[in-house]
Amino acid sequence: MTKSQACISITTGNPEVAGENEIATASLHKAIARAIQEGWQIAPVEAHSKYASLTRSCIASPSNDPVQIARWAIDFPQANWCVETGRASQVIVLEVDHETGQETLCELCNDDWERWTETLQFRDDQSSSFLFRHTGQRFRFLSSQFKGVTIHAGSLVLLPPSWFVNGQTLSYSGFDAEVIECPDWLLDPARRNPDNVIPFPASSLRFIA
Repeated sequence: MTKSQACISITTGNPEVAGENEIATASLHKAIARAIQEGWQIAPVEAHSKYASLTRSCIASPSNDPVQIARWAIDFPQANWCVETGRASQVIVLEVDHETGQETLCELCNDDWERWTETLQFRDDQSSSFLFRHTGQRFRFLSSQFKGVTIHAGSLVLLPPSWFVNGQTLSYSGFDAEVIECPDWLLDPARRNPDNVIPFPASSLRFIA
């Protein structure tokens, strides 16, 4: 590699001139550069289906090391990419199915669409995913009654620029959007309002009213 070769800056996402000892990352997708900039733990995966096990198809353990990720991008140019959600990357993903999740989402957010919809999001033909910052919160439990909505906080989730064998792709909507704090309606009610927690008599157990 010569001094004149271009690479993508990990800090700005813009093309820059690479030094002699740097790995050429001119082909590094801007979505991957954004993930590195956010501090997310990401990894290449072999799976090209939404329903495949990402744990089994991960090519390597997730990392945020720019040099390692640039090498993966060169060595596995056809791979998809996943992020380790939850504490590892300080990010969660709220996935909403377009057919079955709309009514559930309205119920969860109580028809309050202010601010949280401005967060960074990506989608395919079947679902939309909203990314929120994770700062150690405990999230509400979504039982089977909350159809079509999934909170990913501790699992692997596919990220753009992933693609599927059926022709679908994952792409960001508003790539420059900020990843904002998690909205209150996604948090455990006991953590949102401590007054709703009642001590059980003669016990250290606590129950949500």
